[in-house]
Amino acid sequence: MRLFLLMSFLFVCVGGGLLGARLLLAGLRTRTVPELAYGSALLLMAIGAVVRVVVYGILGGGPEYHAQMIGAGVTRLVTLIALTCGIHVIFRPGVAWSKVLVAAYWLLGLSGLAVVVAYPGGIAEAGAIYSLGDLISGLVSIWGAAESFSYWGKLRRRLALGLADAVTTAQFRMWGVSFTFATVASFIVTGATVALNAPITGFPPAIGAVQICLVGMTGLTWLAFYPPQRFQAWMRTRHAATARP
Repeated sequence: MRLFLLMSFLFVCVGGGLLGARLLLAGLRTRTVPELAYGSALLLMAIGAVVRVVVYGILGGGPEYHAQMIGAGVTRLVTLIALTCGIHVIFRPGVAWSKVLVAAYWLLGLSGLAVVVAYPGGIAEAGAIYSLGDLISGLVSIWGAAESFSYWGKLRRRLALGLADAVTTAQFRMWGVSFTFATVASFIVTGATVALNAPITGFPPAIGAVQICLVGMTGLTWLAFYPPQRFQAWMRTRHAATARP
């Protein structure tokens, strides 16, 4: 179990961090906001995972590490800002209700950080409200999943008419599933933290379930953005075989 947790943690942090850095560099070269926003979010997710493991898993949290706990909360808030910006500019640029939703997520994220600042003792002092940040992360992932699956549905209809590419269509489906994995992981953390009234670092089954979700999220996000040539060829061949009358 310990070996699996270590290997999966390294895969998620290194894999997610490298993907985020690659997208971020691409955004800097092309000066495109979607790559900049989503690349920053993925890179910050990887950094945040390391910070949270150190603060809550190794140091154990508590009043003596309040500054480090606030640092972890700030990292999560900046990640949320980058992720919601990415979802907005990719799927709903210029749409008024999407801007309102982004603002609402930012306010919720600030509320989650305020809880961390207000309770130096962590969840032992704050109780269930301390899980607000994880709950908000799950809600953001639900939005990302809904947008990805919605666009996948549109591309499927176009693909059936020969007006879309099979690989691009599959990429949005995989992106939707990756967001779903992220949603489940956030809700597991939230539920386990509330049930235990303590960080999930003391409950290996919950940690294992979260890591499985995060490994799936990281792997599918890589495939969604940078599918290997063989995978692309397989997807197109598969579609051509099923599309024959």
